[in-house]
Amino acid sequence: MDLPGLLAAPESALRASVHAALAARADGGRLYARALARRCALLAGLPAPEQPPDVNDARHQRAVARQAALAAGCGQFANSEWLALVNIAPDEPTSGDPLLALQQSDLDDTALLQAVMARPDPLLLDELGKRLLLRRISGEPTLYFDGQRFDTETDRATASAALRLLPCHFGLACDERDPDVWLACLRGDGCTSSRFEQEAVAAHALAVRVAEALRARELARFMPPS
Repeated sequence: MDLPGLLAAPESALRASVHAALAARADGGRLYARALARRCALLAGLPAPEQPPDVNDARHQRAVARQAALAAGCGQFANSEWLALVNIAPDEPTSGDPLLALQQSDLDDTALLQAVMARPDPLLLDELGKRLLLRRISGEPTLYFDGQRFDTETDRATASAALRLLPCHFGLACDERDPDVWLACLRGDGCTSSRFEQEAVAAHALAVRVAEALRARELARFMPPS
C-alpha cells in the first residue's frame, strides 16, 4: 500500500482514501487516516482572509477548486465520523499501527531516532516535527543538529522551517496538493506552488542535511556531546 500516495489522492475521494488507509493499519494506516480526516477539521476552521484575494491568480483558482473538492469529500462523512478519526480515544489500541505507536510513544531520543531511521516515513516525520531535533542540553530543551544549537529566535525559526520541509525529501506531496500550501492561499497568507517556496533558502539547506543524516543513519549528528 502506497500510504503517502493517499495524501495526494483527489480530495473528492476522501472516504475511499480513508478506508484504504484504515485497511492498512498494520503498515501505519491509522496515522494516515487521521491525517486525512484532519483535513475536514482544517476546512471547517478556515477563517476568511483579511485581504481580498486576487481572483485572477491561477493558484488561487486552483485552491478554490481544491476547497470545493475537499468539501465534497468531507460531505461523505458525518462530522462525528471524521472527528472520531482525528481524535485518538484513550482506549484505542495503538500497538497495531507501528507509525501511530511511534508517534504517540515516549521513547527516549536515541530509541526514537533509531526507529525513525529504520523507517523514515514522510507523514511520521511531519507529525514528529521538532521532536526530531529537540534535545535536553544543560537541563534546557534545545533544538540541536550536527554540532549546532538553534538558540536564537532566527535559528529556531530556520530549524522549524527545515523540519517542515524534511518530509518533502521522503515522498510527502509538498506541492499544490498539500493542504499546507493551498489552505495558506485561501487564508490570504500567500499563494505559492510548494512548501519550498514558503521557506527561506537556509531552511532548504538544513533540511537536505537532516535528510542525508537520516538516510545514512548517522545518529551522532543528532546527539549533543555528553
